[in-house]
Amino acid sequence: MSNLNKRNYLIKTSLKKKLKSKWFKGINIFILLLLIITVNISNIINLFGGDFENEKTILVLDDANIYDEFNNNFSNLVSYNASLINIERTYDSLDNLKEKVTSNSNLIILHVIKDDINYLKADIYTRDGISTINRTIISNILGKIKYNLAINDLNLSSEDLQKVNSSIEINTNILESKNNQVNVINDSGDDFNVMSAIVIVIFILPFFFLIVTLVQMIGMEINDEKTNKSMEIIISNVSPKDHLVSKIVACTLFTFIQIFLIFIFIYIAVFIHKLLGPSTTSAIESIKVTFEDFITVDIINRIIKLIPILIIFFIFTLITYAVIAGVLASVTTNIDDFQQLQTPIMLVISLGFYLALMAVIFEGSSFIKVMSFIPLISFLLAPSLYMLGEISIISLIIATIIQGIFAYIVFKYGMKIYRVGILNYSGSHLWKKMYKALRS
Repeated sequence: MSNLNKRNYLIKTSLKKKLKSKWFKGINIFILLLLIITVNISNIINLFGGDFENEKTILVLDDANIYDEFNNNFSNLVSYNASLINIERTYDSLDNLKEKVTSNSNLIILHVIKDDINYLKADIYTRDGISTINRTIISNILGKIKYNLAINDLNLSSEDLQKVNSSIEINTNILESKNNQVNVINDSGDDFNVMSAIVIVIFILPFFFLIVTLVQMIGMEINDEKTNKSMEIIISNVSPKDHLVSKIVACTLFTFIQIFLIFIFIYIAVFIHKLLGPSTTSAIESIKVTFEDFITVDIINRIIKLIPILIIFFIFTLITYAVIAGVLASVTTNIDDFQQLQTPIMLVISLGFYLALMAVIFEGSSFIKVMSFIPLISFLLAPSLYMLGEISIISLIIATIIQGIFAYIVFKYGMKIYRVGILNYSGSHLWKKMYKALRS
């Protein structure tokens, strides 16, 4: 059997072992159920019912002549509340209304009174109390009406009132010198806000968890083979290099299969959500609106340019971390020792993760730009900074090349340690053995 066939056999065996394990099946069933519950949580809440199902009626006793304005504002704010709430104007006496409330917990009296000093004041009457959300809605509406009354008291026209209530328009203008002329380019600033969200969701979080998962998976598998004494049989048939490469490929394929399954699970959860019908409040609609905002911004071209470099960048980074994890696992004798040795790796990855988050806050930071060229953390920083417009495509390519050179060095010298450590079952003089392996 050729070396290539042996390597492929190891990859298939390792991958098949992972996919057929009870842990893999159990965890994926759990993930599927969790995603279905999460996406459909509002439907599940409605299914079990609660006080929010009881339709409440707010009877407005208006002694300040503000009901029409109150009603218009109420219909907008009440949509954020899951409870069914109606609003009605009443001309009944306050005493009669109080008697109705004492026999009906779903009735709420709102008595609005004109006040010469504070313009408005209000009393709420209810049998079992009023929720914080409903009280906040009423308070916000009356506060807005009070503000308008105060403005009108100053004898301002409707045009002046509209000007006072309108938001401040702020235009950001970028000056560009071209052909001895200064051109003004309008910039709303929306691109940076959308880009920040995209960087965090698409680049930082997935890459962080993917590398962490791979490091732990490779280390645990190599330690498992050393623990059950099957390593001697494997290494007697394949070279240490083929063995490590097979572990990297198998663990990488398994990770991408898991990611693909998660996307399928999300699709199933959303499909079930559509079958159940829209709920009172839906996170899916919010995500849809956010995605529509995303595609309206001219960002897709930047992502398309990034994909080829990103694939190469990620492969170099993946090889680096995988070799480091494999080397550390080879020189340890059990999983506990590996967990201790992998702590520095986790700290390095965490450093890159937090610096990438800080890049969103500290716009134009020179320190973060310099750190984006440092191997092991550049895979998180450089693409993020490029998406934020902090570095050019040339800088991103340079960071990729540096990471590639570093991956080659780690693989070349890491294999020396791996060849010696893979059959080492002694935990003593660990660093001395690694040093001798490097010098050989």
